[in-house]
Amino acid sequence: MSYRELSMIDVKELLRRWSAGQSNRQIARETSTDRDTVARYVAVTAALGFERGREFTDEQVNQVAQGVQARPQRDASAEWQELAAHKERIAEWLARPRPLRLTKIHTLLSRDGLTASYHTLRRYAAEELGWGKPEPTILLEDPPPGQEAQVDFGKMGLIMDPECGRMRVLWVLIVTLAFSRYQFVWPTFLQTTASACEGLDHAWWFFGATIKTGDDHRKARRFDRRFCDRVLREIESGHRRARGGGVAALVHSDTVEHGGVVAAEESAEFGIAEVALGVVA
Repeated sequence: MSYRELSMIDVKELLRRWSAGQSNRQIARETSTDRDTVARYVAVTAALGFERGREFTDEQVNQVAQGVQARPQRDASAEWQELAAHKERIAEWLARPRPLRLTKIHTLLSRDGLTASYHTLRRYAAEELGWGKPEPTILLEDPPPGQEAQVDFGKMGLIMDPECGRMRVLWVLIVTLAFSRYQFVWPTFLQTTASACEGLDHAWWFFGATIKTGDDHRKARRFDRRFCDRVLREIESGHRRARGGGVAALVHSDTVEHGGVVAAEESAEFGIAEVALGVVA
């Protein structure tokens, strides 16, 4: 089996995260790279005398990559070599807008005389062509102070409501300043426009901030997801009507930030959307 080398972009991202202080485990998790591979690159980096906290040049990245990738490779098995002869065909089938399943690819290749097993094909596609590899998490720089606050609803669980004498679900509205990570938490039994406005009002008072408005926010407004249509737009318009002001536009996570416009994306932890609002101190 041949050794799959990391690309220069992957190596540069790995070194950038290591220089920023991330552990091998964290780098491996967020870049979808094997932890042993990360350890090899980190070991070579340290052996070359590089220290954390520096910005690596392309020449230094290439030096580290050569130190790892120049090692001798094991001889490929007969099945691996057989699949290598069909590499372009396999890559084309996987790169289609509607890629073929590996089981279908294995069937098509078997008709042409392929003897390699499906499990070997699966390993080959993953290691040589990057099949099934999740997209790496991109580490973004923190915004300037006073420019962004991230808002999230979190489900805390059941708690006794003394007013009605029964157990109710307690939610918390969490507002986090993106630069300092300073947080404000507002408990509530409801997820209505009124309760959201109440929590946001207390958050702005707590932080000593006001919501920034501008044409750039209104121009960038885009709602596609069901949650955005049902809740986020209601909070945006409701807060404007209730408080006589505007809020920053809510856009998707794949939208580039411009002028305080930030992301609204699904939160894996709470299963609902995360909203970021531009604020000025």
